[in-house]
Amino acid sequence: MGSFGKILRLSVWTIVLTVVRCGCGYIHAADGTTISEADRIVYVHDDAGIRLPETDTTLFERWDQAIRTQHFRELIEQARPVYTAADSCKNERLKADAGIYLAQAHLPLGHYDSTKIYLQAITPILRQDEAGPRNLIYHNLRAVLAIQTGLDYATALDDFFRARTIAHEIGHRSSEGLLLCNIASIYLIRKDSAGLKYARKAYNLGRQINDTLVYARALQVMSQLHEMAGNYDKALSLARTLKQLSANPGQQHNRITSLIIMGNALQGLGQQDSAAIYYTAALQLADTANDTNVRIYFDLNYGNFLLSRNAAASARTLFEHGLSLSVRNNNLRYRELLLLALAEASFRMNDTKGALLRYRQYHSFADSMARLQREHSFYRLLMRNEQLEHERAIQTKELRLVKARHQISVIVGLLVIAMLIAAGIYARYVHRNQMYRRLVEKYQQLTDLRRQALQTAPRETSVTDDSKTKKLYEAIEELMQTRRIWRQNDLSLEAIAGLLETNKFEVSRAINRGANMTFYNYVNSYRIREAVALLSNPENNMPIKALYQHLGFNSLSVFYNSFTQETGVPPSKFRKVIRNQ
Repeated sequence: MGSFGKILRLSVWTIVLTVVRCGCGYIHAADGTTISEADRIVYVHDDAGIRLPETDTTLFERWDQAIRTQHFRELIEQARPVYTAADSCKNERLKADAGIYLAQAHLPLGHYDSTKIYLQAITPILRQDEAGPRNLIYHNLRAVLAIQTGLDYATALDDFFRARTIAHEIGHRSSEGLLLCNIASIYLIRKDSAGLKYARKAYNLGRQINDTLVYARALQVMSQLHEMAGNYDKALSLARTLKQLSANPGQQHNRITSLIIMGNALQGLGQQDSAAIYYTAALQLADTANDTNVRIYFDLNYGNFLLSRNAAASARTLFEHGLSLSVRNNNLRYRELLLLALAEASFRMNDTKGALLRYRQYHSFADSMARLQREHSFYRLLMRNEQLEHERAIQTKELRLVKARHQISVIVGLLVIAMLIAAGIYARYVHRNQMYRRLVEKYQQLTDLRRQALQTAPRETSVTDDSKTKKLYEAIEELMQTRRIWRQNDLSLEAIAGLLETNKFEVSRAINRGANMTFYNYVNSYRIREAVALLSNPENNMPIKALYQHLGFNSLSVFYNSFTQETGVPPSKFRKVIRNQ
């Protein structure tokens, strides 16, 4: 996924800022008339945001040029005194202009606290003109900030739609196209290919109005969405076009992003050597990027490529660099992926303690973001905006996180024990296949130990004292083992109760006492055991995407998570290792 901050800015107007002796200024046209807000035009700029109206060919044009060439620190040094002077003499219009420039300059540098301060300071001023171009800029900056610092997609989407409404009302078609790209980018972050419809609208609009910036931005989002969906040939073609459009100075972010996308697409096509060429080219430009998102994006993708080529040490160095940028700049965008990648890299380097630490940090971060609540609010907001625009409702997919706290502690404890047991073994193995082979062996041992624990403790207490519950549990076991009802993806307590002519509470009670686990985990235990058996069978070549449906899982991601959590090895890796034994 690409850098998300490629948002909007206002184009150049020929206007002059007259500054009186006290330091206060006002804006008027070159011929002395006031510049109308409706005459202002908007177009995209990289990671800085939307440009403001120029009010002096020697001041505001310099600021616009600084944004265009990504000299954000120079812009801050120039705009800060103007903002201070305007604030001192109560020139609210000039304060709002300078404040927007400063917010745009601080955002790509990762100075999110400074960005918030300037936006909060000019909020009361902007409320006096809620339909003006300044509010268009303001809502874009708020949206990007919501994603970078809080992964708050609902707030970001709301601000983008507000900005798009303003752009439509004042006739800024370039701005509208770029906002469509920003909306598509939210889908990209959420790994939802439905965002392609917004990106295509922006792409067509950019070509219609002959706006290269809109066209380039749409190309970037479309190529990344196609890459995410596995359409690597299409992604490669679009990225090549983007690279050609990014040959001009000041377009390092687009060049780096296009090179990374091309590397990712080639890697997906199995052309590893060709992919390495583009990643190396991106590496040569990475340090010139003034955008922290672009650099973190590079560290993550190139690190994953190196990890796929068994260069775990080099990959971990890149992941740690990206994580340090994320933490230092309070950028949450890629942190979850970086923590997970660091856990994998540490694991491959036999650093089991480091891998466990990163894995805990990953889960702690994911839980702290309260993802489930944001998913609900995000979809509600999507539906509202889709209805307002009379568009087709978007099919939603919710992530279901149903692990109880006591189950998490048990799983973490088992993982700790497994890693401690395997620590002495991993030291003797260097190559990845050997490490996975040991993990499979340890999983088999842990499965036996856990089965013994689950079969002894509960049956020595409640079940033996209640013959009715025991018989019911045995009947459930008969259904699971002979009729294999666990293959039904809609299997429920009510369904089992109907088969046994009892009620769901008795069924739940029997499972809890007989198996010492919840109904959800009890059903999944049969599915995982069957998955292990099928993956271990050399004559069974069922694709993973077909296997999860065969086993009764509702989605591929749930199957991957459940299998990996149980065995410590992804299904595809497990199949490869077990068949090579």
